[in-house]
Amino acid sequence: MRNTLILLVLGLALGAYVYFYEYKGEESRQKEKEAAEKLIPLEADSIQAFDVLNAGSRYRFEKEGDNWRISQPVKTDAEQSVVESYLRTLTGAKKVRTVHVAGKDLPNFGLKTPRARVHVQSRAGRNDSLWIGAPTSFGGNIFVSKGDTVVFTTGQNLWTQTNKHLFDWRDKRVVHFDKESVKRFTLRNPRGDFEFEKENGTWHVRKPLDTKADDAAVRAVLNKLDFGRILDVTAESASSLKAYKLDQPNWRVELFTGENQARSGVSFSKPTGKTVYGKDDVRPHIFKVDTLFTAPLNKGLYGYRDKKLADFGTGNITRIMLENGGVSMEFKKDSASQWIRVGDTNAVKSFKITGLLNAVRGLKAASFVSEQGGNLRRYGLDKPRAVLELWAGDGLVARYAFGNRRGKQRYVHIPSTGQIVTVKEKDLDDILLTPDDMMKKK
Repeated sequence: MRNTLILLVLGLALGAYVYFYEYKGEESRQKEKEAAEKLIPLEADSIQAFDVLNAGSRYRFEKEGDNWRISQPVKTDAEQSVVESYLRTLTGAKKVRTVHVAGKDLPNFGLKTPRARVHVQSRAGRNDSLWIGAPTSFGGNIFVSKGDTVVFTTGQNLWTQTNKHLFDWRDKRVVHFDKESVKRFTLRNPRGDFEFEKENGTWHVRKPLDTKADDAAVRAVLNKLDFGRILDVTAESASSLKAYKLDQPNWRVELFTGENQARSGVSFSKPTGKTVYGKDDVRPHIFKVDTLFTAPLNKGLYGYRDKKLADFGTGNITRIMLENGGVSMEFKKDSASQWIRVGDTNAVKSFKITGLLNAVRGLKAASFVSEQGGNLRRYGLDKPRAVLELWAGDGLVARYAFGNRRGKQRYVHIPSTGQIVTVKEKDLDDILLTPDDMMKKK
C-alpha cells in the first residue's frame, strides 16, 4: 500500500512537471521568443499615443476613447483605418538580422540622420522608440535601430507605412454621422429645397410636396456623404467663407439622427471648374471634392420622388378590366386559378396576362404633369383612349385612364390620386392589348 502511494505521488509530480515546465513552459518560452524578435514589443491595441518624425515634420497621435486624433501639427480626427493598420505593421515588424556596429559607422546604414523616428507610449506608460534608416542593398529590407549601435534589418513595408504626409493620416470624411440612424434630412440645391423623412423604414419626400421617395436616390445621397472622401484640404481654417463661395453654398445638407434628432450639417460651394469646396459645421478646415461628388445631391423633385405608378403583388390580382380601341374585355380567374375571358369560350393566352401584370407593376412616370388632376380634356382624358382596372377579389387595386400621345409618351390619369402623368409609349406595348393579342383562336 505504501509503495502504491509513493508511486502515485511520483506520478502526480511528474505530470505536474511535464504540464508546467514542458507544456506551459514551452508556451511561455515561445511568447518570450516572439517578443524578443519584435522591434516594438507591444501589442497594437495597448498603444495610447505615438509620434512620427518624418521629412522634418512631426505628427503626434493620441487616442481619445475608441478613436485616434492628430494633435500635431493640427488638431483633427485621424483616419482610423490608416492609424490602426500602421500600428499593426509597427508592432508586427520583426528583426530579420542583427548587426553590431561602431557609432562612427551609423551613417553607412542611414542612421546618423534617420529617415524617420517613431516613438510610442502604451496605456501602462511604457515608452519605446525606433529609428528608420536606409534600405539594404539586397533582400528588400531596411536598416533600423533602437537608438544605439545595434542595427537590425526589417521588412521594407515598415518604411512604406511610415512615409506618410499629413493628408494621408487625417480623416477624409466630409461629415460625421451615423447613416443608419438618420431619421430626417434636408437638402438645398440649385433645383429647390427638399425635406426627406423615414417612416416605418420607408423614405418619403415631405417638401416641396408629400409623396413617397425614390429609395435608391435617397440612399445615393446618404451613401455619398458617408463613403465619399475629400480630395484635399485647402485651408485648416478660413476667416472668410466668401473666399471659397461658401457664404452662399450651392448645396447644403442637414442631417438629423437618432431619437433626439442630433443635427449635422455640411455645405458645398458652386463649382470652380471641376473643383467644389466644402465645409462641415463642426470642423474648421476647408476641403475639396470634385463635381462628381455632388451629382447625387443635384437632382430635382422628379429625381427624388418615387416614379412607380403601382405597387401590388401580381399573384393577388383576380380580375382585369381592359377597354381599348372601343373594345371591352374582362378577364378573371376561375376556380382552378386559370385565367378566362368572361363571355368568351376561347382559351386565354396566360403569358399575355402575366406580361400585362408585370408591365403595369413596373410602369413608371416619365413626367408628372399635375398632382391634383385638372383639365382632363386637354390631355384626351375626358374620353380616354383606353382604361385598365385591376381587382383583387372585390377590391379595386388600380385604375388607369390613357389619353393622348405626346411625342413618344402618353398621358395617363390615376383617379385614386388625381395625378396626371406621362409614361413612355413603348412601356405600354404589353398593356394596351387587343382581343387578338389575348385570345387563342380555335
